[in-house]
Amino acid sequence: MLNIRLHLQFRKRETMVVDKNIFEKYCSEEWLFYLNAKQEIREYKAGDYIIQEGEEVKGFYFIREGKIKIVSKYGTSSEHILRLAGSGKLMGHRGLGLKNYTISAIALLPTKTLFFPMEIFERLILANPPFSIFLVKFLAAELNESESRMKKMIHFDVRQKIADIVIMLIDAFGFDKKDKNKLDYSLSRYDFASIAGTTYETVIRSLAFLQKKEFVRLEGK
Repeated sequence: MLNIRLHLQFRKRETMVVDKNIFEKYCSEEWLFYLNAKQEIREYKAGDYIIQEGEEVKGFYFIREGKIKIVSKYGTSSEHILRLAGSGKLMGHRGLGLKNYTISAIALLPTKTLFFPMEIFERLILANPPFSIFLVKFLAAELNESESRMKKMIHFDVRQKIADIVIMLIDAFGFDKKDKNKLDYSLSRYDFASIAGTTYETVIRSLAFLQKKEFVRLEGK
């Protein structure tokens, strides 16, 4: 795994993570009791599929602990990373109204989730207006982020794309608790290449350039 320390303009960027108590914050006491009764705790090892593209939509997930990547496959082997998610985020919620999932979710580290059947999700939205408003804002933020990243992938050069992925990691996972200049988690160079739509070798050269300019400092491989 690649360790990255951040400097200059990357250094002060704050992580943005959904409140870990979103259900307590946006649901009534009766619904909290109901959700506690209906939730199912699921645990995954690094590399496990939490959701698999094409499988039937059965529910949505709340990430209690861990880190995941959302991917879509092209052909039989090519995998493209669409976004990242960590503790406090919802997952599988875009399956609402669909028959099958259009993406896969893979655990990057040991991950613990709360799983709720999709019919519970539908009732939750209808019965709790504050949660419905939160969900609309959450989906709007996700859409804006996706559109912004798409524009960057079109207009940015490769070095800018690699730098933007570093910022993407900050937004998703934040910094190490003991070292505030070090990312809490970093993707492999192959995953960098997947997001940027470039090659492994180009990622190596781009990271070396960023290090030379003292935007980042790399540790280990």
